[in-house]
Amino acid sequence: MNNDISTILTDSAVLLLVGMSVVFVFLTILIGAIHLIEWICNKFPDTELAQGASPVSATATQNNEVSPQVVAAISSAIHQYRNKK
Repeated sequence: MNNDISTILTDSAVLLLVGMSVVFVFLTILIGAIHLIEWICNKFPDTELAQGASPVSATATQNNEVSPQVVAAISSAIHQYRNKK
């Protein structure tokens, strides 16, 4: 009986170490991949976004404010959503 408990505890300790090692290795690879993507994006920036042709800037005015049409559309959507309930 005592030997069975010892075997179970040993197996559980090995499983614990293997599981934590796998998680640690996965998270390390994930962090490395994120840093690699950041480095690639900084080294080769997208020319369209660098020139200010993003969808957000297309709806903004010169002062980086949201255009009145966008404000009206959002207000209308909120009003319709609240009236449905």
